[in-house]
Amino acid sequence: MSIALDTFGKQYLEWANRVNVNPELLHRVASIASGGMDTLPII
Repeated sequence: MSIALDTFGKQYLEWANRVNVNPELLHRVASIASGGMDTLPII
């Protein structure tokens, strides 16, 4: 998650402000998504 947010964080924050999404919610979704992807089995 840190690599993605370092790379795209500024653009995501600009988008969130433009469409009136709370940045804390955006961070929560990114955290849950990266945690979920981390626990998936490797095929």
